[in-house]
Amino acid sequence: MPDSRVTIQAADSALKVSADRNALKQILINLIQNSLDAIPPEGKVMIRAFLENSRPHRLIIEVSDNGGGIPTEDLPRIFEPFYSSKASGSGLGLAICKQLAEQMDGQLVITSQENRGTTARLKLKKV
Repeated sequence: MPDSRVTIQAADSALKVSADRNALKQILINLIQNSLDAIPPEGKVMIRAFLENSRPHRLIIEVSDNGGGIPTEDLPRIFEPFYSSKASGSGLGLAICKQLAEQMDGQLVITSQENRGTTARLKLKKV
């Protein structure tokens, strides 16, 4: 059954990137699952794909949520291997995602505000 808490918005034209299909899939699954884990039952996750305004040769895939956000003191550590704020988390998900993004000559950037939500931006080269 589709999850009504998730909205997908993409640019009108086809957006092609230079990326490893399996790595891209792993990154997106992890980012979307993290957002779904962070939101309350009435929360929302937005997935968008668009060209970066200042650098049109880069595609941004953005996963945003309106969950509780990441505490300010935790934000600098989120890409550290084995660091997790989840009781059942391994702390490897975001570390692996960042490494996979960099292997594709991309970048993974996460911003967050407590009690407002989190946004993950995967930046990839457009072909």
